[in-house]
Amino acid sequence: MRNIDRLHYMDSLRAMAMFLGLVIHAAVPFAQWTIDPLRVHDEPSMSLHYIM
Repeated sequence: MRNIDRLHYMDSLRAMAMFLGLVIHAAVPFAQWTIDPLRVHDEPSMSLHYIM
């Protein structure tokens, strides 16, 4: 088994990134967007409409 030194600053970086992700996701409902960024589905194209 290899002895690899742990990079402790990476733990802090990961924790800060996860916290920032929580803050951003919590702020999304309060954001005032000019377009709808939460729209997941595009309008169906005609070719796909005929296939389905």
